[in-house]
Amino acid sequence: FTRSIVSDEELTGYHEYLRQTQSIDSIIQEATRYFHEGYSLTDQKKHEEAIEKYSRAIDLFPTLYEALDNRAFCKMDLGRWRDAIEDFKMSLTIHPYSALAEFSIGECYLKLGEVHSSKEYFQRALAIDPDHELSKEFLLRLEESSKSVR
Repeated sequence: FTRSIVSDEELTGYHEYLRQTQSIDSIIQEATRYFHEGYSLTDQKKHEEAIEKYSRAIDLFPTLYEALDNRAFCKMDLGRWRDAIEDFKMSLTIHPYSALAEFSIGECYLKLGEVHSSKEYFQRALAIDPDHELSKEFLLRLEESSKSVR
């Protein structure tokens, strides 16, 4: 038996077919399968392939914020900071009280050298979770580095 590559157009058509003909449970099951495949690929450091699987999960089930977060983490691992920020912001529209997403946006802005924006997001993470240690640590480092520059 030969295995053929499924085109994006075919996959989009298949997802639309699922949405129109299948129960929400089967759609969630399919999205979850893509999510787990993406997770496995992430563990193998195959970030581009993982991004594709997470994207398929999101296409089927757009409120699966965990897939958005994981796709963003893959983008961070690839140095695609602005793309990761967009995914985390989308995730926050679904799950608005995520200290992890807020912190991660701050980390992306820090990598981009946008210190003011990074501080804002670290503070937002702390507003959600006052015990978020990484936000405290990053804010402290930023304060110390701004004092040494003066």
